Amino acid sequence: MNITLRTQKGAVVRRDLGLVPGVVYGKEIEPTMLQAEPLDFAKAVKTFGKNRTFKIKLDGVEHQVYIKDYTLNPIRQNEFFSFDLQKVTAKDKITADIPIHLVGREKFGKSSPLLLQVILNALSCEYPVGQGVNSFDLDVSGLGEGDALYARDVTLPKGYKLHTAADTMICNVSMPSYKEEETTEDAEDVDPADVEAIKQDNEEA
Repeated sequence: MNITLRTQKGAVVRRDLGLVPGVVYGKEIEPTMLQAEPLDFAKAVKTFGKNRTFKIKLDGVEHQVYIKDYTLNPIRQNEFFSFDLQKVTAKDKITADIPIHLVGREKFGKSSPLLLQVILNALSCEYPVGQGVNSFDLDVSGLGEGDALYARDVTLPKGYKLHTAADTMICNVSMPSYKEEETTEDAEDVDPADVEAIKQDNEEA
């Protein structure tokens, strides 16, 4: 990603120039204001997410960083508002929420009588620098009614430590029950002969 130092203060000024303002901080570096081209930063988010590290160069010095956070324009959600990068070293460990990608969830489409309920979308993990992944794959295609998957069912890469409780449920499968609406009649069935008799009494009166 092409990153340059930001010499002017004020994020609004940078956005007016078509740039995304940011900051880098962490070990062995003072908080430093940055700026990036929107397309460059969007590509970095798509490639590295918030879990994988990459290198940037500032004033000729190379730094290993990862995207700690970013904000989006509240009106135009595809437009980045700002970003934070955190510098790390090879000896560090990163703690981040890694998304869970459910493989085979198309089995539970509209034509299926089964319902796949997703409860957890990411796992909190600690892992060595340089070993980040964008997501964890979890196969749900073999699940049937009453089955469930938990955090412990995700296969973690070597060196990973799970921070999410192992017995935390990720998803389950159920068969929806549709209860028929009970209809009540406000009036009892009336014999037509009784109605006719009442009508004649009223006419005679």
